[in-house]
Amino acid sequence: MCHSESTLVQRKGVKDAEFEGKVRFQEAPAQKVQTSSDDWGSVWIVCAIMAIVSWVTMPATLATKEPTAQHVWYYGWLAALSTGLGAFPLLFMSKPSDFWLGVSNAIAAGMMLSASVSLVTEGVALDPDGAALMGHEVSHTVRVCVGMVLGRS
Repeated sequence: MCHSESTLVQRKGVKDAEFEGKVRFQEAPAQKVQTSSDDWGSVWIVCAIMAIVSWVTMPATLATKEPTAQHVWYYGWLAALSTGLGAFPLLFMSKPSDFWLGVSNAIAAGMMLSASVSLVTEGVALDPDGAALMGHEVSHTVRVCVGMVLGRS
């Protein structure tokens, strides 16, 4: 090993050597996150605040034909809490294995595919609303297809 390669090997997270045209990287060892009792106290306080906000802002009726701004706020709030809840297990892991990353990605991809199919089906099934472009009626199917094409770019 030449002098420049040995210097690179000593620095963590930096290219350590070139071997037969392939670049290898040295990975720093995973470290477990240390939490003190003060940190857990803060977590419980934040959880209590989120529970209070959820209880106080909940609309009187959750199912309604005419949603109000309070309904929109509350459902957005629940979506934000759900997103945070999905990341909760990461608090207890120093570095997830490749297997669990793959499983998590597969589940997320399945949910996104399911949501996409549901939205396309719902968009195409809408009753005609008389929307026109330059005097020609534009169906929901055409609008959904144009949206899918524009969304890919």
